[in-house]
Amino acid sequence: MFGLSVGQLGAAAAEFGWLWTGVPAQVLVDLGGLSVVEVWERAQWWRCATTVVLHGSAVHLGLNMLALWSVGGAVERAVGAVACCVVFGVSALAGCLVSLAWVDGWLVVGASGGVFGLAGALVVLRAWGTTEQRVALDRVDARALARWLALWLVAGGVLASLEVLPLAQGGHVGGVAAGLALGTLLGGRARGGAGLALVLAVVLGLTASFVWRDGALRPAARALALGYGELALDRPERATRHLALARELGGSSAGLDNDLAYALALSHQRLDWAAELADSALAAEPSNSDFLDTAGWVACLRGETETGLELLARAHESLALEGGDVSTIVSHSERCGLAEFPDGDGAGG
Repeated sequence: MFGLSVGQLGAAAAEFGWLWTGVPAQVLVDLGGLSVVEVWERAQWWRCATTVVLHGSAVHLGLNMLALWSVGGAVERAVGAVACCVVFGVSALAGCLVSLAWVDGWLVVGASGGVFGLAGALVVLRAWGTTEQRVALDRVDARALARWLALWLVAGGVLASLEVLPLAQGGHVGGVAAGLALGTLLGGRARGGAGLALVLAVVLGLTASFVWRDGALRPAARALALGYGELALDRPERATRHLALARELGGSSAGLDNDLAYALALSHQRLDWAAELADSALAAEPSNSDFLDTAGWVACLRGETETGLELLARAHESLALEGGDVSTIVSHSERCGLAEFPDGDGAGG
């Protein structure tokens, strides 16, 4: 599937950016990535299965496959290939459901939920499995593996909260929980295993029902994810509704104000409000090239060509110094004089 996703890039694949910077989001959505927009607004639940075989970059794929080879082979030796696949599949599903409920992001791809589930099952099997299972896993250090799991969960939570890496931490936690329960069931402890399996089934059922009804543990994050998802899929009219709701539920920020202003500009809606939002964001971060670009483009759409071009020139200078892609700013500058709306408030559609 990763080869197919790279193949969708066409000539752009020759640049090899997919090795580390990632496959474009639209390609991943088209191939079945777990997009909150497609799940919540179009009930495409099958994405909980297809997203597991998709990865955003070669580095992402490589790390997951290395982890899968390390823990998957051990679990297979202890319980067999079929049971190993069941643990992986159920853990991956649990990870997807928890990720949706927690709103890890507007698009989630990868097999890490299933991998974390296998690791959780491996800890239980090595420490409390049957004699045969523990013999098969005699080279596995259960305590070291448990520490590794705890370290990755804590580190993942910190990195995700700081937005250093786009990690689906909810998916990891859901995968581990499922793996621990299934590992207990497969470890020959019938009473305790059956009880945990029942609890797992109930929790997954409740989570699925909760998410099915458009539920999320963080409503503001849900609205924000839907807004960014619609914006990424080039549907700015829908994005504005979700981003405005996110601002109402979670409060304003410079980044959110800028993104909402840009969505309003793309859809040619309420340009006076877009200008207020863009000015607010720019006041917070006067040298931010994205904010300058948005403020300049909104000014152009409102017929303030001179102001718009000045802001866009500053945006171009700032982004060029950072070595960024200035093509969007150049496009806005070229179109500035052609994008006026005489009424100053946009022309719908």
